[in-house]
Amino acid sequence: MNTILFDLDGTLLSMDLDEFIKQYFGQIKRKFADSTYDADLLIKAIWAGTEAMTTNDGSQTNAEIFWQTFEQVSSIPASEIESTFEDFYTTDFQNIESVVTQNADIVEAVEVLKQKGYKMIAATNPLFPKIASESRLRWSGVDANAFLEVTTFEDYHYCKPNPAYFTEVLEKHQIDKADVMMVGNDAQEDGAILKLDIPLYLINDHLIDRKNEAKLAQWNTDAKGFLAFVRELEDAK
Repeated sequence: MNTILFDLDGTLLSMDLDEFIKQYFGQIKRKFADSTYDADLLIKAIWAGTEAMTTNDGSQTNAEIFWQTFEQVSSIPASEIESTFEDFYTTDFQNIESVVTQNADIVEAVEVLKQKGYKMIAATNPLFPKIASESRLRWSGVDANAFLEVTTFEDYHYCKPNPAYFTEVLEKHQIDKADVMMVGNDAQEDGAILKLDIPLYLINDHLIDRKNEAKLAQWNTDAKGFLAFVRELEDAK
């Protein structure tokens, strides 16, 4: 094994997902409160675009699917509002850092893996633009430079829990699945990698398990347990 795929939200970055979503849409409402746009309609269009991305068949990027659906629901051309959203992620979105936390054990685990020569990819569900995903990786406190990539909606054509998302990651970086382990907190979204016969390490500090499938993971511990695990790993082959 020489490569670790890490989920971001709830794994590298400690968060209450419901609180994060609440704050995210709260920031959007504040951003557009004094504009000519209906903030509630924008939120409806964002949800619809997100849902469309999760069922992407690979024919287009997630970003293309998102904006097409957004336009259909809101009747607002992407070309008219896209730059405003870019500004949102650069400014207002950054306020959400206040509701997430760093996990010292995860930060140290990433450092240990880097020292042992492991390749790492922040395999976050590619539902967000690059600026938003890179921001969340930075908020986690891990060394962002230790990661080959953080996956974003501009570059990917599938989403979790579609196993094709993981295949796309591996093919992009020319990584053999026999050399990979997935580390995440969602038994369904991250657990989809089990369909590719790639082992799963669940970090259960912020476990999400809708179908009682956590038992399918090869490992299931808290972040402290994961740190102990990586300390015992041999150097990457």
